Amino acid sequence: SNIVSLKPTHSLNLPIYSHLFAGMPDGAEEDVIGTIDVPDRIANKYGKKNLLAIKVEGDSMNKVILDGMIAVVDTDDTEVKNGNVYAVIVNGYANTLKHVYKYADHIRFEPDSFNPANKPFSYQYDEDISIKIIGKLVYIAQDLG
Repeated sequence: SNIVSLKPTHSLNLPIYSHLFAGMPDGAEEDVIGTIDVPDRIANKYGKKNLLAIKVEGDSMNKVILDGMIAVVDTDDTEVKNGNVYAVIVNGYANTLKHVYKYADHIRFEPDSFNPANKPFSYQYDEDISIKIIGKLVYIAQDLG
C-alpha cells in the first residue's frame, strides 16, 4: 500500500505580537497581530507560559530567520550565552533579534545576514541605556494564515 498514515500533532496556539525588527532596533509595539500553532513538544520543553511569538521584519538575520517569519522565544532564558540569538528591547521601546555577546563594559548585537549592509552594533553599559533580554530564540515558524 502507498498510503501513509500521519499521526495528528498537538499544538499550543500562541498570540503573535507586533514586529520584532531584524535590523537596528526600531520601535517595539505590543499589539497582537494574529496567532500561530507551536508544537506541544516545544511548549512542553520550554513551558507554555514562557513562550512569546513575535513577527520578524527585516533582513539582518536572514541566514537564521527570514523576513515575515515568526520567532518564538523562551522568556525564561535571559542569561546571555555569547553567540545565541535573543530578542532584546533597548531603552524600553526599541527591539531587535540578534546574536548577542556580553562583555564586562559593553554588549554587542551581531546580525547574521546575506546583506553586507547589516553591521554589528554595540552599547557601552551606561545608566542612560536600558537593555532587556526578552528571551532566547527556540523555534521558528512561518505564519501561513
